[in-house]
Amino acid sequence: SSILRCHSRLYGTAYVEGNLTLSQGSELAECEGRDLGTSGMTEESRRGGVLWVRHGGRARLLRSSVRDNSVFDLSATETSFAVASVDVGGSLEVFHSVFENNSITSVNQGASGAAAVYVHRGASLLAVGMQLGLACGAPLSRLPAIAADSAAPPAPLPAVGFSDGALLLPSTSLRPPPSVRLLALRARNAPGCERSADVLEGLILGAHVSPPTCGANPRTCSPLASCADEEAIVARPRTNLEYFAELFSGSHGVSDLTTPTCACLPPFTPATGAPETDLAAYLPEYGCTVPAFVDTISVLDDKSAAESPDFTPSPSSVPNIVLELTKTSRNENTSRSLLLHVGGTQEAALKWRVSSASVPRWLQVSPTSGVLSTVEERRAHFLTVSVGSAGMREELEPLLATLNVTVEVGGVRETVLLPIYTIIATTATAATSMWGLPGRDGRCVPRREAERSPLAVTVGQMREVEFTSCDFE
Repeated sequence: SSILRCHSRLYGTAYVEGNLTLSQGSELAECEGRDLGTSGMTEESRRGGVLWVRHGGRARLLRSSVRDNSVFDLSATETSFAVASVDVGGSLEVFHSVFENNSITSVNQGASGAAAVYVHRGASLLAVGMQLGLACGAPLSRLPAIAADSAAPPAPLPAVGFSDGALLLPSTSLRPPPSVRLLALRARNAPGCERSADVLEGLILGAHVSPPTCGANPRTCSPLASCADEEAIVARPRTNLEYFAELFSGSHGVSDLTTPTCACLPPFTPATGAPETDLAAYLPEYGCTVPAFVDTISVLDDKSAAESPDFTPSPSSVPNIVLELTKTSRNENTSRSLLLHVGGTQEAALKWRVSSASVPRWLQVSPTSGVLSTVEERRAHFLTVSVGSAGMREELEPLLATLNVTVEVGGVRETVLLPIYTIIATTATAATSMWGLPGRDGRCVPRREAERSPLAVTVGQMREVEFTSCDFE
């Protein structure tokens, strides 16, 4: 939506007392506010503009254009009109939008208006990526593009009337100072107008407005965002003739004005939900997030505990998972349930998969893949490992299987190696134990010749006899 070619002889052309959003190519253009504040009898009559945000209203400009608007202030002293005026209780957000070729003309030498935005006490302006195209002409020599009330309360004005016998006094002194945040501001000459950078600098900000700097305030950008002070003036290179003319005139021709530029640099990523992705680095309610990663893996001895919301494990990076089995007169099975703990603040789906090549035949893993929504949960039961003693024999060393788990989140992939140790203890039985050695498959199957041949021994001489102790299988 756009607001085009509107004209008013009142205090404002477009009043915003609720919520207004102009976005994605919308325009506020070719509007005119003339003869504003001619009465000047009340404080409110000495302010206004083409866009007047007042009485708690909120206006947002997102990739929009405010161009070719003009304000004519023909009122008494102590006025503060502007193309966009933000009054007490109101707020204006300007995101990646252009204010170009706007002007304000005032017959009053004491006026304190602005060619783009004026912020009153008790009001706020947040501008990120605002682009100012400053028009040519004499009016801009006095009134800046962005201005605001002073931070200090003004002296009380005379009473303006009575209400039910009570004296009415202006409430200006009771209002908090204006809040003005200018980030990634860029200013340039409007087409057809050429001025040096130092001249442009004097036309941008009023006496009570100054952009923050990265060094002065560590909270200039959102949490975890990087901050860099960059030049605010975009001016064409000077010719040699202009350079020497400025040199003799005492003008240095360059500008020292900077504004902070914020960004979520790797490995940090912008939080979701901001009006646009890059704005997360500027808006503290969003900020940058730490990429999600596998923080720890913990073991649950009781599988049902994984479902309990009150369960709080004591994770320790990647644990050594030990499965112990004992074979007596029957086989035994055991398992361990594992919890995956996700670190970081990024809200993204975490996908994981166990490489089938890393799972030996005697170990069961279920499931072998899955998805964990880190938006809803930061830990979850993600797999169970189990082993049975059937067909397994006792080993001198624990059996080791290292599961290769691939985790992918936010386009970043990492590999987690998960060691699984299996210990099998057996009880020998006489019925299955035998003379001689087992076969290649490890089973205790006596060779017939060994069973039939008698064992000949000589008194006084030692002879080694092969004997195999076997479990019930």
